[in-house]
This record gives sequence, C-alpha cells and structure tokens, in this order.
Amino acid sequence: MHTAPSGDCQGINITGFVMATELFPPKERTIAAVSHEFLWAIGGAILAGYAYLFRQWRHLQVVVSLPTILGFVLIW
Repeated sequence: MHTAPSGDCQGINITGFVMATELFPPKERTIAAVSHEFLWAIGGAILAGYAYLFRQWRHLQVVVSLPTILGFVLIW
C-alpha cells in the first residue's frame, strides 16, 4: 500500500522541481528552486502533524495514501 505513494511522490517532486526551475529565466531559477524545496519541507512538517493526530501507523498510512489513490482514480 505504500509503494504507489512513494513512487508517486518522487515523480511529483522531480517533475515539480523541473517545472519550477525551467519556467524562470536563469537568473531567477535559484529562487524558484529554493521556493519549491521550501514547500516540500512544509509538507514534511504537515506530515508530522498528521502523525501526531493519527497515532497508529495504519491510520496514518491510509490518510497519507488517500490523495494518491484519489489521483489515480481521477486520472483513469
């Protein structure tokens, strides 16, 4: 159950990073890249909050996996 979200997150991260940096001129790419990674870090902090709310790891896994599962359903 955690293989698909892991692969999905890495694909989204790499794609988002490339899109964030390539949309800007070379002089502004550093700011775009740092902003992207900053938002990634905020996501990690939100995950820590979810882990505090859902103490059992199975419940946390379901909560974290739901957006990926819904995304797959919407794509098909």
